[in-house]
Amino acid sequence: MKKVLATALLLLSIQGFAGGISYEVKLLSLTETKKAEYTLKYKSIKSGETYTIYLSYNKWGYIFDSMFSQDKYNSAINLLKKQMKQKTSVRFGWWGPCAIDKSKNIYRSDALVIFNEGESDKRLEVVYPFCEYG
Repeated sequence: MKKVLATALLLLSIQGFAGGISYEVKLLSLTETKKAEYTLKYKSIKSGETYTIYLSYNKWGYIFDSMFSQDKYNSAINLLKKQMKQKTSVRFGWWGPCAIDKSKNIYRSDALVIFNEGESDKRLEVVYPFCEYG
């Protein structure tokens, strides 16, 4: 029974990611608002629209989900900080962030994860926010 449950959860996780997509963006700011909580502002290169996303980690929501851990959240934040310093466009994922106000492009996320995208000779690390609750 445990194997069946584990397989089902894995398939749900993979299926959830299948709907994810990343875009080329310009990171505008990453501000720590509380300990380990951030506000990320970025601009879509394609549309020119500016987005705000509140980043945090919901440890109780993902306590049994190894795909979204506190360590992965911290790694994603560190990658975003590094990318901010580079002042170049980067890819940023979009995978289920919860809308606060869609008309103003304001969202939140309660988990982050890094995925490698691109061709085998040009792998890019891309941060994907995730929000299942809310």
